[in-house]
Amino acid sequence: MKNRNLLLSLIMALCLCFALAAPAWATEENLNANANMEDTTADNQVRMIDIENQIIDYLAEYHPDITFGSQEFVEYAVNVLMFNDDSNLAALNNYDDIRFYFSEYLYQLDQAQSVQNNSIKAVSSVLFDMPNEYKNRTLDDVIYEADLRLQRDQDLYENDHNNIAPLASSYNANAAARYATTFSELPNRAEYDVFSKDCTNFVSQALFAGGISMTMPNNVAMVTKDTTDYWYSKKFDLDEYSYVFGESSSWIRVEDLYTYMWKKNLVKVLICSDVSALQNSAQIGDVVQIKDAAHGYYYHSIIITGGTKGNYKYCGHTNSANNKPISGISGNAFRILRPIC
Repeated sequence: MKNRNLLLSLIMALCLCFALAAPAWATEENLNANANMEDTTADNQVRMIDIENQIIDYLAEYHPDITFGSQEFVEYAVNVLMFNDDSNLAALNNYDDIRFYFSEYLYQLDQAQSVQNNSIKAVSSVLFDMPNEYKNRTLDDVIYEADLRLQRDQDLYENDHNNIAPLASSYNANAAARYATTFSELPNRAEYDVFSKDCTNFVSQALFAGGISMTMPNNVAMVTKDTTDYWYSKKFDLDEYSYVFGESSSWIRVEDLYTYMWKKNLVKVLICSDVSALQNSAQIGDVVQIKDAAHGYYYHSIIITGGTKGNYKYCGHTNSANNKPISGISGNAFRILRPIC
């Protein structure tokens, strides 16, 4: 009887030990499961390189004539953003992510054309590739940072705008439009440089033709200088047959042109949420900068060159446009830069 009681006591003690230990085991198991789930979530976060690889595979199947990073690819990216002109691409579930990738690619190309001392200008054999450390970032992180920087920069310029004395300028909108129409398809290589992403370089030329004066530092280098304190393009004749150029980044970058013109109080800025608002707000001679409606930076610059209210036309570079209807542009946000006469 004693042995039986002892056995029962031992069994009850073991059961109690298991009961007390189980919550600890469960807690540890849950923690491990949660950790594994977090690792899986992190591993499954979409990176920029994932979108890029998808685009490369897509091009290989549907557009084998377009090499990723080439001049043709740059033009293709602009056309997708401006016109939604690839129905097969638009049918993909993550089309919005692909559009964001394109706008970021164009923004990064804008930056690189300044910081690399003119080494990636419009040469068809040169392919632009974003840095690997950037491409390995998650899409959500890049979207958040791009939106944050854009809002911070806009707040900065809006706060400082009224404290800057205006520069004297006299802008002839029709002269700017005539220049743009003349050189929209055949660049003015005799006087200006040509870039892989040439849109803002082109509208800067038109603004200068319209009467906005260049501003230069005392010593202009034979490279593209990263600055929004000046706005210029200068040709250097090396000998009878050869020459090079030096420009400010504000002359060739979408965001830097906006920054310079806004800081110097040379333009009035109007924001339009769709093409209809743009048609009703624009005027001939206005520069229009285009942004994907959802996220990121303004990626493209054009200039209004013809038409009337509700039916304006524009010229542009990168994807050359000569008096094309504004109505053909689909689903973007717009920023008008109107020179103050």
